[in-house]
This record gives sequence, C-alpha cells and structure tokens, in this order.
Amino acid sequence: MDNSEFLAAVLQIEKEKNISRDEIFNAISEALLTACKQTYGNNDNIFVDIDHETGAYHLYTKKTVVK
Repeated sequence: MDNSEFLAAVLQIEKEKNISRDEIFNAISEALLTACKQTYGNNDNIFVDIDHETGAYHLYTKKTVVK
C-alpha cells in the first residue's frame, strides 16, 4: 500500500464512520508503536511520525551514542 492508498483509506474511514482524521492517525500511531515494541522489545524510545497531508509515515528510535 502506497501513501496515496493509505491516505484514501483514512479519508474513507473518516467519512463512513464520522471519526476525526486526528483520532484515526492517533490510533494508527499507537498501533504502530505497539507492533514495534512487540517486535523489537519494550523500548520507550520509539516514535512515530505521520504526515497528515501526504500519508507518509516514519518510525524512529532514539539511541545514545557512546565513545
């Protein structure tokens, strides 16, 4: 699924279920965080960034670099 299909699905859910786009993106973010934590361990340094206009999403982990 590319970004345009993802965004189209979000817009369809918004119209059919009368749920705000922000609530949908928040639920998707939480689901992605849960999936990452189950896969890579319960790491509190995982972050999700979803662009509400394009549907592009990125997952980040914050790490400390030591010498």
